[in-house]
Amino acid sequence: MNSVKYIAQPLSTLLFVFIIVLFFMVNCLYCIASSTQDLLNAEQFVQKTADSVLAVIKSEVSDGEKSTQLENIFLQTVSAEWMAKFALAKNVRSLSKVDKEKYMLAYKKFLLKSYVPRFRNYNGQHFKIVSSKELSNSQFVVTTEIVDPNTSNKIMVAYRCKIFSSGKIKVIDIIAENVSLMASQRSEFSAIIENEGISSLIERLTKHTTDHLVNWELLIIFLKNWDWDGY
Repeated sequence: MNSVKYIAQPLSTLLFVFIIVLFFMVNCLYCIASSTQDLLNAEQFVQKTADSVLAVIKSEVSDGEKSTQLENIFLQTVSAEWMAKFALAKNVRSLSKVDKEKYMLAYKKFLLKSYVPRFRNYNGQHFKIVSSKELSNSQFVVTTEIVDPNTSNKIMVAYRCKIFSSGKIKVIDIIAENVSLMASQRSEFSAIIENEGISSLIERLTKHTTDHLVNWELLIIFLKNWDWDGY
């Protein structure tokens, strides 16, 4: 009887260990499957956005209507809030509520002015996704290749995307030819604030824009939903 008891104890221990190992294996497989699906979702997000932009550019609506539609797509695609806070780095914590609102409005106008007009330069370029990879903190990089059919020149543009707690995917950085938009902005903005102050930065961003290129209704909607707590 004692020998049976001693045999049963190791067996029960092995069974317990086996169950624990099996649990972790299943959990790892679930994580891998979930990660793979998130990566696929990020790729589909970038592809769908590109298709939407091309559809607007090729449409026969007026130039004014195209601008409005492109602004809408842009603001729906990028996380202007995340980008605005990242660009300010630690300086965001020291801003007054008034300065935060002024900065946010100026920054979003700056983004629209800087990037939406570039969509109009489309001249038959080919777009395709060439790779993607997972980063940390629910972030992914989707790398695309843009080929000019007239010159055969290729430009590599990567989009860093983030899946937010709401489940929505947004672009939080654009890396063109290995140059990060957000890293460049963060460095430039920090230098301006350190040497001239936040008011000077807001003034510079405002001067970089023109009112007729901005859909004020869209900006007001985003400002109403603006949240300065965390990234």
